[in-house]
Amino acid sequence: MPRILTKCPQTARTVPTVLRMREAAFEALSGSHAFRCPACNDIHHWEKGDAWLEGSPVVAAGAVGAPGAAVAA
Repeated sequence: MPRILTKCPQTARTVPTVLRMREAAFEALSGSHAFRCPACNDIHHWEKGDAWLEGSPVVAAGAVGAPGAAVAA
């Protein structure tokens, strides 16, 4: 089952949240969710628009390190 990924606002790195779910469950997800970030050890809050499923071609806008994200030259 794929992990839900988001962007750490402190480091701009792509990080996993504590959740894993199937695409159908992710699409139905609502509300705000919190997790302790493995990149900076702070607690972040995210919503579905800030996150994406691992391996998904669709990613949150500006997500550094996400599949399909722009790479700086």
